[in-house]
Amino acid sequence: MKDLFSSYDKSNDFRLTLGIKLGVLMNVSAKLPDADALREQAAKHISKVLTTHSGVVEIDGKDIKENRPDEEIFRFDGGLDALGHIMTHYLRRFYKSFKVESKFLFKAVTDSQILSKLAAEEDFSAMTEVYTQIPEFIANLPIPSYTADEAISAE
Repeated sequence: MKDLFSSYDKSNDFRLTLGIKLGVLMNVSAKLPDADALREQAAKHISKVLTTHSGVVEIDGKDIKENRPDEEIFRFDGGLDALGHIMTHYLRRFYKSFKVESKFLFKAVTDSQILSKLAAEEDFSAMTEVYTQIPEFIANLPIPSYTADEAISAE
């Protein structure tokens, strides 16, 4: 499993690399040696993806949809969209917010400062997609409700 974690590092497809790295870390059937070091590597990778291929034009200045073939059926519009999918469909189902897997993902998003950069923006154009991208990402976050017995972690 540890070899699989870094086997696609040379790939330019962040959707693949995010999926592989987080899939290996979230595989509960595997006892990973040096899991903390792998989490740290994954957190750095997430931060890099969110700052260079976030899918939010206001962050990285790139339109992910540009020059993409129309026949590509299943797609994520940037690292933020791919990470939101992983968090809502896997993290929410298998891990509580106080578990190490959840904490490292929340910390990686926080460390990337993507949300802080957006909050510091003075004005967005009316046609920007940020008004749908950020609320969708926030809706995907596996945060427990106030009525749940589970506490919200500091991350």
